[in-house]
Amino acid sequence: TAAYSIVLIVLGAGALSAVPTLAVSLSTLAGVERAVGNVALSLFLAAVIVPGQRYLRPQIERLFFAHRYAVEQGVQQLVRELPSHDTPQSLLTFVGERLFTVLRAEHCVMYSKVDTQYLPLFTHGSIAPPPFEAHSPLVGALQARAIAVDIDRWQRTMRVSLNRSERTLLDSLRLAAVLPIGRGEAPFAFLCLGYKRSGDVYTSTDFKALHSVGEKTCEALRRFENPPLLQ
Repeated sequence: TAAYSIVLIVLGAGALSAVPTLAVSLSTLAGVERAVGNVALSLFLAAVIVPGQRYLRPQIERLFFAHRYAVEQGVQQLVRELPSHDTPQSLLTFVGERLFTVLRAEHCVMYSKVDTQYLPLFTHGSIAPPPFEAHSPLVGALQARAIAVDIDRWQRTMRVSLNRSERTLLDSLRLAAVLPIGRGEAPFAFLCLGYKRSGDVYTSTDFKALHSVGEKTCEALRRFENPPLLQ
């Protein structure tokens, strides 16, 4: 972010410092007063820079914020492909696989509700995911939510109320974020994401992307007659 800001400042300062020199040359060539040349050149630069930044800004952001650009593009592609799936299981598996790739997580697990439990529908990584009871603390944290949960932050506030086995279970899963899919007393499903392979944290951009995917996935699931449960 700092490098990006410095580049913009340098480019802006360079453009401003070049205006007087160019104005003198323009005035000499056109045979007009220097003040008129300054105004004309400033108007010309404004007419070029304002539309031009609409094209250049995405290119610069793509260079300086490559991961954010990749996440945004990956999520957009994911949303476009949601209608192509004809079963809830296929749709949820696709969402899990694509987010695993886009966010470069160590592992991910998509859980789907079956009776009073949540069972793994899709797993990617080296972990052996256990089932979750519908009344478990993790599921309780997802109730009535439509946004992804930052597990590190959640555990800092909930850890004292978790028993030893629950803390051990969450630690063994190495979860960094959980995305609920569906609102209400219990979500239809939820996606557990491990830490990033790069060691980076999940940013606000990542959580916004997860929120968007969760909403679009819920919309896509509404077209099925049956709820997205394992059969």
